[in-house]
Amino acid sequence: MPMTAKFSPELQVYLDACLTCLAACERCAACRMEDNVKMTARCVQLDRDCADACAFTARLLMRGSNLHAEACRICAEQCRKMAA
Repeated sequence: MPMTAKFSPELQVYLDACLTCLAACERCAACRMEDNVKMTARCVQLDRDCADACAFTARLLMRGSNLHAEACRICAEQCRKMAA
């Protein structure tokens, strides 16, 4: 079922960023292959945490929830950590 909801341009930018980061973190978690098993496990956990934060935030944005501002802040913070 296609989504037909209209978002403000600002919210659409946030939603697109969440979905882009979600996809990147899921791909990264699936591709982690390092010699250090403990480091690999921790990286995958962080990737999945970031992906979950992005997915949660995207759902709030799509619903027009009043909680979206705080979720966007948390999501952006986590995405910045993962990009570093």
